Amino acid sequence: MPNSHNVDVANMEATVRDSIDWSRFDTQVTVQAPVDLVFKTWITPSLIGKWFVSTAVGIDFDGAQKSQSDCLEAGDRFLWSFNNEDFQNGSVLELIPDSKLQLSLLTHRHDSRILITIYFVSQGDMTEVHLKQENQTPHLESKIHWYVEGRSAWSFFLANLKAHLEHGVDLRSHKTITTS
Repeated sequence: MPNSHNVDVANMEATVRDSIDWSRFDTQVTVQAPVDLVFKTWITPSLIGKWFVSTAVGIDFDGAQKSQSDCLEAGDRFLWSFNNEDFQNGSVLELIPDSKLQLSLLTHRHDSRILITIYFVSQGDMTEVHLKQENQTPHLESKIHWYVEGRSAWSFFLANLKAHLEHGVDLRSHKTITTS
């Protein structure tokens, strides 16, 4: 069917593609919970496992494994294991209680580090969580994995954080569902 509106679709697609900053993205959620509780769920291995990863291991500055109830601190490293058997190594770059958490994630190619900065803003009994992911390389693989998949994953996990803290539910599938 001819284009009756004289729109150059190929040029429009190129303009949209070229206007995206593939090196970073932002996402956010508002959670009905006090800021100290929301913040603690990010820095305590036993709590982050209730909504984000299947297991989290904290490693202190001296290389010793922290207990599951010990909060991460600036300078600590961590290993996150996910339900799909994937894992992620990283470190805590900055931690300002109830306000800011900055993490560095080692990419699977080990040639760069992704920066994750999470800001926590108290709004009375609610908390705004603002997440910024940046320092992604412009390679096609990075665009797909860190931008497209990463943005989708963070959106899901922030929704799961909200579901966990507001309703006590975990939206992750832990069982295989079969249909007849």
